[in-house]
Amino acid sequence: MRGRGADAGGVRLVGTGLLPRAHRALVREAPEHAVARAVDSLLAQGFVPGAPALEAELARLAPTWTTRVVEIGDDAATWRRGLVSDVVDVVTLGLAGRFVPRKVEKTWVVVTARPTADGTDVVLAPLAGRWGQADTGGTTAKPWVDAAAGALVQAWRAGGVLLREPTTTPFVGDRDCPAYPRTFRRAQKEVRARRA
Repeated sequence: MRGRGADAGGVRLVGTGLLPRAHRALVREAPEHAVARAVDSLLAQGFVPGAPALEAELARLAPTWTTRVVEIGDDAATWRRGLVSDVVDVVTLGLAGRFVPRKVEKTWVVVTARPTADGTDVVLAPLAGRWGQADTGGTTAKPWVDAAAGALVQAWRAGGVLLREPTTTPFVGDRDCPAYPRTFRRAQKEVRARRA
């Protein structure tokens, strides 16, 4: 089954073996405005809006954060990932160099922000995997996420609202954040259970 945003695959050279990174910044903007700007940047890269039910469930689980979800990729590409795909990546890297074209696997990006005493804490966190089984590793959507985050940071700098240089981490470790992998998986499972 093809996911929304699935046609973004096959048009970029994708670096294999590069793990997705959660991007985080501190800005002088209202959380709602920061999230809207981040979502616009991701949509410009080919992402599409995520399910409203998933956003609502994340808002219920993490009410102090303003949250949106976007997605890209293909469920079928995600199902093909695994040990064999990883071995092929290693062999391909050895034969063809650093970059090979690949279909984008199903990936969600949680875009979320909250006010703090120092400014608005903004997070863009990619999570890849089948519905209800999101993880943080091996996503082929990394170039799209990084391009969106880069454009966003440039806009914040140009507007003079970037308060602290952005950081990246393998995943979001804040348990109260909707981008925390277990919180995201829980939200997916709750939405899936309601659909059943």
